[in-house]
Amino acid sequence: MNFKKPIEGNQSGSYLRFVPAALTTVGVFVGAFQYNSNYDKEIRKNTYNTTFDIYQEFTEKCAVLAHYEKDSVATKSFYRDYKDFEKIYFGKFLLVQDSAVSNEAQKYYDLVNNFKQKGSPTSNSDLEDGLLNLISASRNSLNKIIEK
Repeated sequence: MNFKKPIEGNQSGSYLRFVPAALTTVGVFVGAFQYNSNYDKEIRKNTYNTTFDIYQEFTEKCAVLAHYEKDSVATKSFYRDYKDFEKIYFGKFLLVQDSAVSNEAQKYYDLVNNFKQKGSPTSNSDLEDGLLNLISASRNSLNKIIEK
């Protein structure tokens, strides 16, 4: 039996054994990065859609209140619409608002409560202006979600 002694000077063969493992490791890291990237995009998309739906519902309730005249504050329909507005304001709206939207929503809430008071100088045009400010803040908040 004739055994050949391995060549000690040839180290390239030993490095080639690690190439498949290194390529596999790189592939795993690339795959994990892509998964995280897609996961973040999906989370952001769901957050945007949920926030948009709640902002839209809330601003619709605000718009209804802004179209009432001062002499109709004591009617059942105003009271019903005001309660619908409050239900969203103190409910799911709190889950999605950022600080700018919160400030504008609080201003609008205060305007509506002033509008309800007899003898208050607050008019429905004040409510409309407050609504426009709230919509602008909501739009900016939604843009922040997209830009992340």
